[in-house]
Amino acid sequence: MKRRTHHLWRSTLSLLGTVGLLAGSFSMTSSSASAQTNSAQPCLTGDPFQLNALKTKLSQANPPSGVQRVNRNLTVEFITTGVLTSEAPTMPVEPLETGDDEPYEREPVPAATATFRVFNTLTLKEFRVVMQANAVSSIRDCYERNNLLSGNAPSDYSGNIDAPAPQRSKQSEVFTPFGWSNGDDNRQLKTNTSQYPLRTISQFSRVSGNQDSNCTGTFVGPRHLITAAHCINRVGTNVWFTTKVTPGRNGTGSGSAPYGSSVITLNPSPPVESWYWTFEEWRDPNQSNRRRWDIGMIVVPDRLGDTTSWMGVAPRTASYLKNTTSYNRGYPNCNGDGATRGNAPAGCQVARMYGDPNDCGARWFKNLDGAGWSMRYDVKCDLSAGHSGSPVYHYEYSAHHGKDMPVLSAVVITEECFTCSNLNSYVNTVRRVTPSVIDNFVALREIFN
Repeated sequence: MKRRTHHLWRSTLSLLGTVGLLAGSFSMTSSSASAQTNSAQPCLTGDPFQLNALKTKLSQANPPSGVQRVNRNLTVEFITTGVLTSEAPTMPVEPLETGDDEPYEREPVPAATATFRVFNTLTLKEFRVVMQANAVSSIRDCYERNNLLSGNAPSDYSGNIDAPAPQRSKQSEVFTPFGWSNGDDNRQLKTNTSQYPLRTISQFSRVSGNQDSNCTGTFVGPRHLITAAHCINRVGTNVWFTTKVTPGRNGTGSGSAPYGSSVITLNPSPPVESWYWTFEEWRDPNQSNRRRWDIGMIVVPDRLGDTTSWMGVAPRTASYLKNTTSYNRGYPNCNGDGATRGNAPAGCQVARMYGDPNDCGARWFKNLDGAGWSMRYDVKCDLSAGHSGSPVYHYEYSAHHGKDMPVLSAVVITEECFTCSNLNSYVNTVRRVTPSVIDNFVALREIFN
């Protein structure tokens, strides 16, 4: 792939829109608790926007009703009491939808006000937080100046490990595939899950019992994972999913979880907080086409990312994505949960990572946001249930790191056809990291550093 230098945006940009967070409780199930690093500190010194006061309000077991004003840049409001359930999320199947293959998207995009939901699984309280644009801009600028969005690679990382195959192979399958481009499945088992950046990619499974994959997420900070909203919340409701997050998982036997696991469950011991968020529009039962908002984040209490490192995360224009080789890696469900999905990889192995070696591509951009950026687009890499929330990422040269770094630019959200013929190439849909996604991401990461 041609080497490309693309500076992550200055503070005039934004990164994760109106979101709702779920504070879960995670406990380490491995002794490999990671050491504290400088990334444990907020980017801005002196707490100029009183984020510690905000966190205190978000931890209230009996919050008052009405809007609480922290300062002129920040308000918080108790919304409702939520529910945690152990049921498994399901990957949506959406009909084909038209899009624009040559959209114009302006940049830079000014920072915007971040409005997001926060749900604390320790108290089961959900809040709305509003951070004004000038505060978001200050935080965004700090993250840019300090290269906190360009990823964090281990010392032994030398560059791109995902060279694409020269052409697609053909396999005969006896069952009808869902999200397989051109009707065949080219995914390969990935055995090097302790290698960066694969070790940043995390399996989501049930807290106990069956360990088949429900979803996938990716570390983009020391405590922060990006995934699909439907992996953490039942759309349009206050029902949230318990889960076990295991980065770099490689099966079910001894040593298969080299970085440990974090668990969100009711009544954790010890009582610790973690957080999920989704766009507020995702939570609104009256919102049309909520799949536009199908992106979310988890903030775990354990700093697993200090051991695994993490990917970069950035909004990239449609033109850039169309001309860049991108990849997908995820944890497919092998139907061990009793569901009949019929499109797991041949010989699917539970809790193992798979990926199509070919370029995911990028076409048919759709659903414009307020800044004129398309929120979703279609990809041609093969995937299935369990890949929900998994990263679509590419490599770009980072002057700060002096090498090509992996950058997450979208997450998998839907399969688009029950029967994908050999003429259907772009059969799966992803939710992009848009400028509005960055706005809320930097706010979230600064609050929960």
